[in-house]
Formats: sequence, C-alpha cells, structure tokens
Amino acid sequence: MLFDKEQSKSVLPNQDKAAGRALVDVILVSYNQEKFIAQAIESILAQQTDFTFRLMIGDDASTDNTQTIIRSYAAQHPDRITLLLDSEHRGLKNRDRVGLRALAMATARYIAWLDGDDYWTNPDKLQRQVSFLEGHPDFAISYHNAAMTFMDGSRVTENCLPPRQPAVSTIEDLIRGNFIPTCTTVFRRGLAGELPEWLGTLGMADWPIHILNAQHGKIGYLNEVMASYRIHDGGAWSSAPPSDKSLEVLKMLEHVDAYFGFRYQKQINATKAEWYYELAESAYRDGAQHNCRTYLSKYLSLGRFRLDRRTVSLFLRIRMRGLYQFLRFIRDLGHSTRGPANGVLKNSTPSKS
Repeated sequence: MLFDKEQSKSVLPNQDKAAGRALVDVILVSYNQEKFIAQAIESILAQQTDFTFRLMIGDDASTDNTQTIIRSYAAQHPDRITLLLDSEHRGLKNRDRVGLRALAMATARYIAWLDGDDYWTNPDKLQRQVSFLEGHPDFAISYHNAAMTFMDGSRVTENCLPPRQPAVSTIEDLIRGNFIPTCTTVFRRGLAGELPEWLGTLGMADWPIHILNAQHGKIGYLNEVMASYRIHDGGAWSSAPPSDKSLEVLKMLEHVDAYFGFRYQKQINATKAEWYYELAESAYRDGAQHNCRTYLSKYLSLGRFRLDRRTVSLFLRIRMRGLYQFLRFIRDLGHSTRGPANGVLKNSTPSKS
C-alpha cells in the first residue's frame, strides 16, 4: 500500500510554516453555478490541515448570483481567499480564461483544483494528499476516487473509478485516457514550466495539464471517495456533443505529440485511433456516411486495422455495403433454419441421460 492513513501527519518545511506561506493553492473555477458554489467553497474552507492553504476563486463573468456569493465569502475570509472575477465571459477556448490565469498566478508548492459545481466530502483530503506527495518525491500527482452524481436522476450515484484502479500510474497510462477526476487532484506546481500557448485553445485543460506534469513523476491513487462530481446540463464540458468532445481530444493529442517531440507517438497514435473509431461509429449511427468514411480512413491510417469483429463490421458497412448485407442475410438465414441454440427443436423432449 502506497499510502497509510497514519501518514496524514505531514513532515512539512519549517520555513513555510514559520513564514505562514501557503503550501497549497486551491483553484476553484466557476461560471453560473449559484446553486452549487457555496457548497464548493464551504468544502474547501472545512479542510483540516497543519499547513496554510489559499483559496483562489476564478469566475468567468457569471450572469447569475455566483459572483455575489463569492464576494460574500471573500469578505468573511479576506486572509484566505483571493478573487479573480472576470467582467467579460471568455469561455473554455481562450488563452486568458480564468482557470489558466489562476494557475499562472499560483505561488504555492502544490495545486489542488475544484470546479464550482463539485465539492469535497472529506475534511482530511488536502492533508492526506499533501502528506503523500511530501513523502514521495518521485510522484508528481495525487488523486482519489469521487462519487459521480447525475443531477437529472437518470442514473444512481456511482464511483468515478473502478474498485481495482491501480495504485500507481504513469504518463503512458494517462495518454491512453484521462482517469483523474478534476475534483480529486493535487499536483506539484511548476513541473512543466510555463504552460504552452496551445493549452488555451482547447475545450479542456485538466487532462493535458496532467500529461505535462506526469512526465516529471508518477501518479499516485488513494482508493477512497473524498469528493462529489456532479453531472448536469449546465456543465460546459459534460453538456457538449460527444463528437465535439472527441474532436477536442484529438486536437489535444496532436499538440501533446508535438510538445514531446513525438517521443510518445506510438501511445498517442493508439489513443487517437480509438477516438477516430468512436467518431466513425457515431457518424454511422447518425447517417453521416461521408464523415464516417473520413474517420474510418484516419483510424486505418494509424495502423489500427485488426481482424476483430467491430473493425471488420464497420469496414464492411462503409466500404462494402453489398457484401455486408449479403453476409447478414446468410447469418439470419442460418439462425432461422437452425432453430434454438444447440440444435434442440422447440417441441422435442431433452434426454435425461
């Protein structure tokens, strides 16, 4: 086990304690989240630590009462809360968006991140994660599990991560897919130096930032639910059409590939291929045959053609539709003449022997 609960008594630099400097900058980002923002702030202020932390709240020019609520908390805790309140809505794809500005302004050794519609559920969260990173200098990122709540009631609450989530992961694992819920992460500040310009052109920031950080250390997982991750229509990323999100991921992977000088191209191409395959399937279901052929070609160009059932099926449906329909006809004909499974006729009496 990488982390023991008894480790929560951290060994922190005496100079930081003596100077009262924040060891952690908690970045809280919001936009039109008046229903949730107070709970998010309260969950941060409730953290019990033996070190100082600062709360940096960035709001992207909310049009509801979010900023009013934020200012009220800042007035009550002027020594703990720093505000970055935009008067102009910038959205996600903007180099000057508030979350990236807060990250650039941070000065603490560690960064914790929380979106304004999520909240932490364990007051020891920060203490335990910082203690882990202090005791494991070869790790760049610490994260834990979270409860995923569907606000429309369409699904019951479930954990974001599976029971057998690995205790240690690497940059190669992270390139294959983002398994770190944003509300669960604590990472070392400044590992990647100045953030690249292309980061501000993407509809996401957490996954690429984690990848940039993971080149400098391992990723440690604490198998405990200590946050609540909400899924709702107002989420800027979660409410986007699936095809738009897929294209954003592919764009991000292109940038990451170039950033690393194509050092991880094999892993990145494998991930890109999966996203192109999903785009091709989605386009096929939507009847967008031209887009489906385009995405299928990109999938195959990445060297991912395999004689598995899904790939052959999609290839035949798009490239050899007549053959595909003929094979389906033969299959259906075989099913209708064979009868029930194992060749047992409906009216026969099975033998007892």
